[in-house]
Amino acid sequence: MKTSLQNHQVISAGFMRKRETGDELPKSGILGDSMGLGKTVVALACIVNGKPCKQPGWTPDPDGNDENMPQTTLIVVPNSLLTQWFNEISLHCEEVSKRSEWGIGLIKVFRDRDSSTTRPKDLYDADIVLTTYWDVQKSLPKVVYPKDMPEEDKAAHLEENFTKKLGLLQKVRFHSIILDEGHTIRNAASHTSQAAFNLQANHRWILSGSPMLNGSFDVYSYAYFIRHPLVYQKMTLEAWKRLYGLRKHDKRPTPLPDTLLHCIHRFTHSDELFGARLVTLPPMHHGVFETEFLPFEKVINRIIDRRFKFITRSLDKDGIEVSGSMNFLAILTMKRQLSSHPLILPTEVCDFLEPTDFEELDDVEYSSFLAAFSKTTNLHIHKQRTQCAACGRHDGQARRALPCNHVYCKTHLEDMMHEQQSATPVCKSRGCEKVIQRSTPTEMADVSFPKWQNEDGEVFPSAKTLAVKSQILNFWDRKTGDPTAKVIVFTVWRGMLEILSKIFHSEGWEHTTLHGGLDQKARDENIENFKSDPTVKILIATLTTGGTGLNLTCASKAILCEPWWHSGAEDQAFGRLYRIGQEKETTFTKIVVKNSIDEMLMDIQKKKNFDINQVLSDKKGHQMQQLQRYAAEWLEDRETS
Repeated sequence: MKTSLQNHQVISAGFMRKRETGDELPKSGILGDSMGLGKTVVALACIVNGKPCKQPGWTPDPDGNDENMPQTTLIVVPNSLLTQWFNEISLHCEEVSKRSEWGIGLIKVFRDRDSSTTRPKDLYDADIVLTTYWDVQKSLPKVVYPKDMPEEDKAAHLEENFTKKLGLLQKVRFHSIILDEGHTIRNAASHTSQAAFNLQANHRWILSGSPMLNGSFDVYSYAYFIRHPLVYQKMTLEAWKRLYGLRKHDKRPTPLPDTLLHCIHRFTHSDELFGARLVTLPPMHHGVFETEFLPFEKVINRIIDRRFKFITRSLDKDGIEVSGSMNFLAILTMKRQLSSHPLILPTEVCDFLEPTDFEELDDVEYSSFLAAFSKTTNLHIHKQRTQCAACGRHDGQARRALPCNHVYCKTHLEDMMHEQQSATPVCKSRGCEKVIQRSTPTEMADVSFPKWQNEDGEVFPSAKTLAVKSQILNFWDRKTGDPTAKVIVFTVWRGMLEILSKIFHSEGWEHTTLHGGLDQKARDENIENFKSDPTVKILIATLTTGGTGLNLTCASKAILCEPWWHSGAEDQAFGRLYRIGQEKETTFTKIVVKNSIDEMLMDIQKKKNFDINQVLSDKKGHQMQQLQRYAAEWLEDRETS
C-alpha cells in the first residue's frame, strides 16, 4: 500500500481479514463505518493483504483452471463512482507487474456492452474488476414462464431462457466481491439484488456508511448476500419480518442474533478508541432552516389538496376517459414536489385543474405564474379550456381575461372591450364582474420550454428557492461567513436543479451540476471543475447521484432542499464533505417548509431512526467487547514475550 492506514482503519481491515481467514461462517461480512472514515482504503488493504497467491500454502490449480483458484476481486459500484474508484486504487495501492508481488496489478473496467469481446480469462487475469450495479443486473436474465405452460416444459424453458443467457459476470467465480454503497441491494426482491445474490465468490463484502436505511428489514438482504447460514436458502423475508421486525405493540425491535452481529463492523465519527477520538475533524454544524409557503403557494396547495380528493379518472391523448385512481404514493410525491416549487409538478397534474380553481388568487402579480401553471399538453383538455364564457364556442385564438382567468373567444373579447372603451372593462362571466386589466393567449404548454420561467426568462420564485439564496448569501457573508466557501446544494428533483441553476445564473454565481442525465465524461468533468476552479463555488446535485460515494472535501457548506424518507440518505450527502481530509468547519442545512409534507417526512425519519439505533446500539456493545478482548489478548502476548 502507498497509503498508511490510520488506527481505526487497521482495526477495520483486521476485522475483514479475520472473517476471511477464520473458522466462523460466513467468511464474509458488512463494513459499515460512517461516511468519510475511509472504507475504500480499508477494502483495498484487505484486497492486497488477502491476495491468494501470497497466502501460506497456496498453490495454483494443477490443471490451470482459473475458476478453481480465483484471484480476482470484483468491485461493484454506482455508475457515478467508476472513475473515482479507479483513481483511488492508483492513489492508495502500489502498482505491480507480477501477481506474486504485494500490490495491485491489472485493473479492468467491465461493462455489459463489452460482453461479446470479453472472455472469462480476461477477468481472471485482472487483480480487480470494476463494474456497476446496472451491469450486474443486466448479467442475470429475467425468466417469465408462459401462461399455462406445463410443468414438464419448464426445465427446458429455464435452460433456454436463463442458463444459456447468463451474462459473463454470472459465469465467472471470483475470489471476493465487494459491493460499494451496498445499501443499493437492501430490497431483496429487486432484480439488482437478485443478480448480486447470484454472483459467485469465496468472500462477499458489503460497504455502506448507512447500512440500515429503513430499519432491521434491510439486514435480511445483506445477510442473504453474504450467505449467512441463518438466512441463505433457509429463511424467507416474511419469516425474517416475523422474527426481527418491529411489531405494532413492541417498544423496540427484537435483537439480531449474535452470529449475525459478529459479521457487522461499524465505527462512527463519535467513537473513541482507548480514550481518543478515531478522527479529529473541524467542527460540524447541523441545522434546519424553517420557512413558510409564499401566499400563492398556500393557495396552490389548497387547490391541489381539494382536487386530489376527486381525482379518480384520467384522460388519454384523444380525450377518452380512463378509469382508475391515483396511487397514494404518487400523490405524496406530488405533495413533495409542491413543497419545493409548484411548477416542477408533471404537466399532466395541471390537466385536472380548472381555471375557476385559481379565482382565489385575484392579485395580478400572480397572473403570469398561473398562466404557466394552467397550460396543458392534452389537446382534448385544451379544447375544453378554450370554450368562450359568452357563447360557449371553441376558438383556437381564445384569450384568457386577467386576473379572473375566464376565457373568451377573440370576437367576444374584442366586442366587450370595444363596448366599454369609455369605461373600465369588466368581465361578463356570470358572477365575476372583475376589472379586466389585460388578456393573454390560451396556448398549449410547450414541452420544450421550461414552464417555470416566463417569456423573458425570469424564474418564478418559491419559498425554497428564496431560502436557498438566503442561505448561500449567509455562508458568503464577509463578516459572519466565508466568501471563499464552496457550497453543495442537494435536491431530490431534477426540475428543482434546473430552476436553481437558472436562478444562480441570473445572480452571476458560477456553478456546475451533477445529475443522472449526464454521461460519465460530463460527470467527471463537472466534478473536477468544482474541485479545481476557485471561481466555481456551487455544485447543484441530485440526492441520488451526488449524495453517495464522492469525496468533495473542497466544499464546506451543504444545503438539502427537501427531507428524504430516511435520514441515511441525508447522512450520506453530508458525508461527501464531512470526511477525512476536510480542513474547514462544515455546515449542513436542511430546508423545511412549515405545515407541509416536509414535517411528515421528518416524523417518519424519527420513527425509522429509533429502530435503526436500537439495532446498531446492540451491535456497538458487541463490537466494543470484541475490541477490548483483542486488546487484552495483545497485551497478554506482549507480557509473555
